Amino acid sequence: MDLEEYLIKNPKKYLIFDLDETLIRLEVDWNGVYEMLFTAVKDIDPSLVSKAPESALEFYNLVNKTTLKHGKKAKKKLDETIAEYEISHYVSYSPNPSLMSFIRTHKDRYSFSLWTSNAKGTIRDFLQKEQFEHYFKNIITLESVLFTKPHTYGFDIIYDPNNVRKDYLMIGDSENDKIMAQNAGIDFFKETYFTR
Repeated sequence: MDLEEYLIKNPKKYLIFDLDETLIRLEVDWNGVYEMLFTAVKDIDPSLVSKAPESALEFYNLVNKTTLKHGKKAKKKLDETIAEYEISHYVSYSPNPSLMSFIRTHKDRYSFSLWTSNAKGTIRDFLQKEQFEHYFKNIITLESVLFTKPHTYGFDIIYDPNNVRKDYLMIGDSENDKIMAQNAGIDFFKETYFTR
C-alpha cells in the first residue's frame, strides 16, 4: 500500500516526513559513523560507552543518553561532530520519486513537516536543488532538538495543541521513526521505497 492509498483509508491532515531512506537517500559513506560517535562520547564521559553503537537506534539512544547526563553543551558538541562527519562524507542524494511527487501535488491539501536526525548542513543540498523548503511548515534537524528520535522532542515542536493527535501521521523507514510515533501517540506509515 502506498501513502495515497493509506490516506484514503486513514485520513490525516498533518504529515511528518523523515528524510534519509524515506523522502530521499543521502549518499553518505556511513562506514565510520558509529566509531565516530563512540570516540566523541568517550571524550565527554567514558563511563557512558563500552563499545561503538551497532545500529541507528543505538546511535541516537547514545546521543540522548549523553545529553540527558551532560546537558545542552554536550549535545552541541555531539551535533557539531556528527554534522562535520556527515558533511565531509556527503556525496549526493537519490530521490524517492513517488513521495517527492506526492508532496508537490498535495501541498494545498495537507500540512507538511520534515523531521530528520541529520544535520542542517547535510540536507541543504537537497532542499536547494529541489526547491523543497517552502513545502514544509516545520523543518526539524539534528540541531533543532535537544533529544533526537525516538524521543518525541521534535514532535513537541511540530505539534499544535489546538489540533487532534489522530490527525498527525509520521512517515518514515526506521525503528526510530516507529517508536517515536508510538511514544507521541500518533500513527506511523512505513515507507519501503529504498528497501524494495
